[in-house]
Amino acid sequence: MTAFPHWSWEQIRLEVEERQQTPSRIHQGSSCLCGPAAFLFAIARDEPARYGQLIEDLFHRGYAELGDLVIEPSFACRHAKPLSHLSACDWIGLASLRDSENRWLRYDSSQREFPGITLPAEIARWFRLAGYRQVREAARIYFNASLDNLHLADAWKRQDHHVCLLIDSYLVKADPPQLRPRWRQIFTCASHWVTLMTPLEWFDHEVRFQVYHWGNAEHPVPLHGRVPIDVLLQNYYGFVAAQRRKGT
Repeated sequence: MTAFPHWSWEQIRLEVEERQQTPSRIHQGSSCLCGPAAFLFAIARDEPARYGQLIEDLFHRGYAELGDLVIEPSFACRHAKPLSHLSACDWIGLASLRDSENRWLRYDSSQREFPGITLPAEIARWFRLAGYRQVREAARIYFNASLDNLHLADAWKRQDHHVCLLIDSYLVKADPPQLRPRWRQIFTCASHWVTLMTPLEWFDHEVRFQVYHWGNAEHPVPLHGRVPIDVLLQNYYGFVAAQRRKGT
């Protein structure tokens, strides 16, 4: 008996091993699970064995523990039908974490957007409960963060911390992203979590860096050239940082 009856452990074990070797294989697909993806990406980078045990415990027992963080998905989440655009391993890890945190709305389908949203305070809480130190939360959903905030995110990255950036997904979809009129800025908000993979390269009025998201740890922002700082700030809502676990 397994807690996720639609999949076999033989299939999932191979996917787990792939992600232990290359954590950026963790892929949310078209779901709204970017927050859990950023967090579990950090776990897999720091402690591959811990990540593997998490997925194994969820699959066999239906719950798992990361330090003081208890993950126990609902029956609906565990019995969701297989999804073509999301691997079994990633559904078990990402959807279980998200569903376990939801009090009222079950996450039983990758097409459900609202139950998949992850707030900055939640990611910070996950890091703390999982045993991470120097956790810093400096993000908000509806108001753009400042240039000072961006410099602080960069400083944490230069100290080899995990730095999860909260952005408007337009920043990594458009190439190159363009400055939007003020009236359009009123109707935008944070929509995507990415992980900062490199310190920012600063130029006169532009910047360049790389992020992990959507199964790719080497996604340049922008894809070609540099992004103007004012365009970046239009699409930037802050960060959550945590000190990488030593000895990993």
